[in-house]
Amino acid sequence: MNIKPIISILALLLIIGVAPYLVLISDDRYSWSEMDINQNGFVSYGEAYEFLDSGKRIVTSNGRECVEYYAYKDGLPFHTICTE
Repeated sequence: MNIKPIISILALLLIIGVAPYLVLISDDRYSWSEMDINQNGFVSYGEAYEFLDSGKRIVTSNGRECVEYYAYKDGLPFHTICTE
């Protein structure tokens, strides 16, 4: 049995699965801690995807200054961080 085709297929699947994630987390507009929405120390594919087409703006909420992350497609916020 020739194992080279199996290794090639596995390598291709790994590249196809990992490359999009690496592109998403390489966005230099946001830091790792900003993209880590649930603050678990790891930026998941879903969290990174949220920031793909997004912006941030300064807003005031209950008298506190907050940074709001919003989607470009509709302007709705998906994550807000307020200072204490």
